[in-house]
Amino acid sequence: MIKRKFTAVTLCLMLYFMPAYGSAGTAYESYGVGSESCGTYLQHYHNRNTLYDSSSYFDDASWVEGWLSASNQMFKNYNGRPITDLLHNTDINGAMLWIANYCNVHPLKSLYRASSELAVHLFLSQYESSK
Repeated sequence: MIKRKFTAVTLCLMLYFMPAYGSAGTAYESYGVGSESCGTYLQHYHNRNTLYDSSSYFDDASWVEGWLSASNQMFKNYNGRPITDLLHNTDINGAMLWIANYCNVHPLKSLYRASSELAVHLFLSQYESSK
């Protein structure tokens, strides 16, 4: 029991501290929409109903959906618990609102980091509730 909890926490900490700053010396580069700042994401989010920013917001949402889909694959059957749908208690609109709230507090972080935080949050809530 303790080993499983330790393993879950370790995995989440690994996700949390994964570097993706787009500079030399990091573990890897983050390309595309995920490398934009939370400040840029918030502009897209708040102007998502305008013609200009609606496509930028949908690009952001598509990137987050892809990230969460990849996270589903990573967490699949984690320690024998079938966590295959991180969004099972919400939808992409709820996820994007969560990211907007995160970005309001951390405007200099990246969309990648906000998405990673969301994946960890969703994983932990499901992992704890599946006990």
